[in-house]
Amino acid sequence: VFDEVERHLHPGLLSRVFAMFESLARHVPVLLTTHSDRLLDWVPDPARSVVLSELDERRSTRLKRPNAELLSEWLKDYRGLGDLRMAGLESAVMEERVDAPRPPC
Repeated sequence: VFDEVERHLHPGLLSRVFAMFESLARHVPVLLTTHSDRLLDWVPDPARSVVLSELDERRSTRLKRPNAELLSEWLKDYRGLGDLRMAGLESAVMEERVDAPRPPC
């Protein structure tokens, strides 16, 4: 598990660091947390590997994943999921995970 790997990192090195994590993920599970839209743009299959965690109006955590079909259409005009987020359009492709158990209220 790696938290905020992009912090204090020159943006030009981000691709190299992400490649290191991809290589590592061939051997062990890797979990990255980030607020970096640029890092999201390096994820090769965001519909399969990105989960957005957000709080709803009751301050309960909601987990959402990109819808593969919708994301594919949007990526014809955007560089990646991060680029879509920077434009404020991530809600157009995100859907609540129905397979994730909901915590008791």
